[in-house]
Amino acid sequence: MQNELKNIPISYLVYQTERAIHHSINLSFQKAGIPLLIEQWPVLTEIFNENGLTQQELANKTKKDKTTLTRIINTLEKNGLVKRGFDKSDRRKKLICSTEKAEQMKLKIIELLKIHNQKALIEIEKTNIDTMRETMFTILKNLDWEFEFKNIKCIMK
Repeated sequence: MQNELKNIPISYLVYQTERAIHHSINLSFQKAGIPLLIEQWPVLTEIFNENGLTQQELANKTKKDKTTLTRIINTLEKNGLVKRGFDKSDRRKKLICSTEKAEQMKLKIIELLKIHNQKALIEIEKTNIDTMRETMFTILKNLDWEFEFKNIKCIMK
């Protein structure tokens, strides 16, 4: 098995790992009655951290193109997790805000994500987890992929 793993491209392993994690989390959300997909979570996280962002601000923070972001916001709105409002000083600006329903689900969502994180890492030693984090971060830097992880730490407290 070890020799076989050496021939598998890292990018393929990362892709398959992401798919497995997303599938597992989405099933968990569905079973818990949470109308959310993990693909929508980064958008909702940004809204939780700063309610009343414009769609452009959300696009910049989540690195999602306009079409994808519009689809996500439409779905979140349809599921009662966000609402669109107008900026009082500039009615042309639409602000995206979380709803009471989303705020009530926030802790449950975070708890489910923590459980999945623990499940995924259950048989991995802490030193290996730290090495994996450092390696993933280095890959992101090598690919010039900038992101703000302060929001992840904030929401996962």
